[in-house]
Amino acid sequence: MTSPQRALSASQAAAALGVATVTITRWIDDGKVAILGRLDGERGAYLIPKAEVDRILAERKAVTS
Repeated sequence: MTSPQRALSASQAAAALGVATVTITRWIDDGKVAILGRLDGERGAYLIPKAEVDRILAERKAVTS
């Protein structure tokens, strides 16, 4: 049995990456960040896999190393 994937909101992902929430939204629109989906409602929050945030952090670390 696999464990469920942890999801973050765009604002949580932005905080973890040190960028603005609008940057995360732009990255999603540009296809640079994968999402699990959106919550219901007119302004439904994006659900971003924690693995995506980890991937971006790892890429940044590789570039600065």
